[in-house]
Amino acid sequence: MPRRAGVVDAGRRPWESSAVPAIDQSDYVTAHADDLPGWFQALDRHLFVALGASTPGGDLLEIGAYLGKSAILLGYLARPAERVIVIDLFEEPPAGEAAREHDRFYVGLTQAQFEQNYRRFHDRLPEILVGYSHDVLPSIPDRSCRLVHVDGSHAFDAVRRDIAEACRVATADSLIVLDDVLSPHTPGVTAAAWESVLDGRLVPLVQSEIKLYLTPPGSVLLDADLTSACGAQGLEVVDSSPVLGHPVLEVRRRPDETRWQDRAVRLLPPVLADAVLAGRRRGRARR
Repeated sequence: MPRRAGVVDAGRRPWESSAVPAIDQSDYVTAHADDLPGWFQALDRHLFVALGASTPGGDLLEIGAYLGKSAILLGYLARPAERVIVIDLFEEPPAGEAAREHDRFYVGLTQAQFEQNYRRFHDRLPEILVGYSHDVLPSIPDRSCRLVHVDGSHAFDAVRRDIAEACRVATADSLIVLDDVLSPHTPGVTAAAWESVLDGRLVPLVQSEIKLYLTPPGSVLLDADLTSACGAQGLEVVDSSPVLGHPVLEVRRRPDETRWQDRAVRLLPPVLADAVLAGRRRGRARR
């Protein structure tokens, strides 16, 4: 069992500064996220914005935070009065089947590292629940979350529990994102993910190289113009495959000059990179 399961105050501590760099959501998605460790690919960052920005009101939940790369984007997507909630064991090593994977990928992970990364971009921490997801998820109210990112344990039974809880806390029009659905070392995630589709609990919308984006039956996202939403994020739909009567989109980043500009910016010294990004923001504001 974890040494504790509780809530960390999301407010600032007295000795911590409230000043954060003037980095907006677009700058984070296209450039700054790549400076952080983790596996949150650029395509998925754009998909989070394209699909998650327009879901009706509710909180944003992440199961499995690692060092904050995706949680930081949830912080940008959160509207006033919406909470960002993250669940992780952090320093506490898991028991059983998950212990081997923890030793391979997550040794040395600390909550302090997560908080430090998050505060580089936001002046307030999210609500942090420390413990096993099956212990702390019951504290989250039914139908309270408009976006749920499931990126915790890869063990089949644990993923099934996480998906069941995600369906419980999700609003009727929510976006549910399952990570590592196609990774060769996570067959348990693959099985649990598609089980939730086959039994009718969730409807797949988009599949990326790693993640599966789903929504409950009857959701407004099923009637949304996802092609246009993706296009606004510089993505293009390259294929659509029907699954149980619903189209599942395959998308990719549009190969335009912006991508080369983003790569060039990351090669600049920090002072020059910040100046270039500030110029982009001014240009967007004049449009």
